[in-house]
Amino acid sequence: MSLLKFKEWDQINEATVLDKIKTWFSGNFGGKIKKLDSLLGDYKDSELRFVDEWEEIRVEIDKLELQKKQVKSDPAEHKKIERLIERNKGVSTAAAKAHDKKTDELMSKVKEVIESDQKLKNYWETGKIKVDSEVSEEMYKRAKKLADQDLADELYRKYKDSVLKAKEKDEEFRKEYGDLLGGRGEGKKSPDYSPDYSESEFEVLSKLSVLDFSERVKEFPKDEAKRLVSYLLKERNDLYVQMDMERDAVNAALAGKTSTVKVKEDAAEKLKEIREKYMPKIREMRSKITIARKYA
Repeated sequence: MSLLKFKEWDQINEATVLDKIKTWFSGNFGGKIKKLDSLLGDYKDSELRFVDEWEEIRVEIDKLELQKKQVKSDPAEHKKIERLIERNKGVSTAAAKAHDKKTDELMSKVKEVIESDQKLKNYWETGKIKVDSEVSEEMYKRAKKLADQDLADELYRKYKDSVLKAKEKDEEFRKEYGDLLGGRGEGKKSPDYSPDYSESEFEVLSKLSVLDFSERVKEFPKDEAKRLVSYLLKERNDLYVQMDMERDAVNAALAGKTSTVKVKEDAAEKLKEIREKYMPKIREMRSKITIARKYA
């Protein structure tokens, strides 16, 4: 499975393949490439500003959702918080519409530069898809800080899909225009090339099914596999810590109560729920650690 190597693009740039392609484009299209690069910068700035605005609203909704759970016994306060949540959702929808309008205006400028030239279109699309991947990664990172796990899961899927799409587009672009420059040789890489996976890439990899994870890790150089093992061990340990903290909270609450049969049964049920919440994740992480160690 192709996966998430943002740094790889930069390293290939340094290895001159894309530098040569860009020089070729600049020589043949002059100021149009500079204009497209400028519009790519504008597009990325606009997307990241929208992420900032989105995060601000989502954080507020997140707080309100937590408050709503705490006032279940107060119908008036519960209803008031629901209205505030809906108001913030309305603000989010309006912000998204305004953002879409700005994007449409920017895309109109892009079309004027590209006109009907397929090479310029490919150049723009490759840059845009990479930006989309970086922006979706940023949005996913921020969503993980919120209490809404469903939102984080939804954005994770978007992140994964956009990165894989960007990787495919980037490879198509380099192949087509590398060949145009005289060919770069299928499968050839710079002697100094190193995948150099980032922690966010390890994180996405760790969320794959065990089968997909196993297939992907086969491609890892030994040093990268060692780094991956270290990352997975840390993640497994963090899960144990989180589980123990929740258990301690239940036990601390129990210590302050009269030990009736009902209290003990409730505590036992909560402890069971905590174990069922974390142990499947821990067991899966153990399996992935075992797999990764085969290649380390």
